[in-house]
Amino acid sequence: MRMAVEELGTTYIKLAQILSNRPDIIPLALVAEFEKLQANVPAFDGAVARKMVEEELGKPIADIFLQFDEVPFASASIAQVHKARLKDGTPVVLKVRRPDIVEKIELDVVLMKYLAGQMEARGYMVNLDPIGIVRAFETSIHKELDLSHEGYNLQRFAINFEHNPLVFVPKYYPQYTTKKLLTMEFVSGVHPYDTEGLKRINADPHQLAKSGISALFQQIFEHGFFHADPHPGNLFAMPGNKVCFIDFG
Repeated sequence: MRMAVEELGTTYIKLAQILSNRPDIIPLALVAEFEKLQANVPAFDGAVARKMVEEELGKPIADIFLQFDEVPFASASIAQVHKARLKDGTPVVLKVRRPDIVEKIELDVVLMKYLAGQMEARGYMVNLDPIGIVRAFETSIHKELDLSHEGYNLQRFAINFEHNPLVFVPKYYPQYTTKKLLTMEFVSGVHPYDTEGLKRINADPHQLAKSGISALFQQIFEHGFFHADPHPGNLFAMPGNKVCFIDFG
């Protein structure tokens, strides 16, 4: 099923990623498979990404960046990420939206709505409100498609946590951000499941867990503005038992 989702493409990958956080809806064996989609999505051609960056910023790459890696170091359902350096040498990442993704998603959502309607008409999983799930998914994914919206979220998140020493928020570069492109500080963090990496930065897993839970509760109960997709692919451990959230779509 995971391979079928990968073949179906972006929209279904995103839906499966959401379901990977819902063991109350799908079996644990399927959760384990769908979790693999969190950081292992096939990339698109780096040359295409370079061209998109230049079109979005209206200048050749060399006029803005000292370095741009055409080979992406991460690829997700909505976009893929390329390392780069600003003219002053500052390491950044460029999140580039997948080409032709809007048209594909809109068609996929039409099909999802049809399938959800058929499910409800046949009395299948009615208690889960399939049509409502698809509508909520449609609203969410259209926001994610606008990377400038993600940039706004990142800025707001940073303001909310500016006085919390246990939460690291990457710097945002609005001058190099558009609907199809997001530029932010490169974060050299450790994946939560990387046991050796956690030892290397002298992280205490128990303290990291406390930092993460505290940050999540603060988002929900104090800020009223929270990261709605905190799966392990969107979290980093940092030195000093800090946690770093990424992907603010």
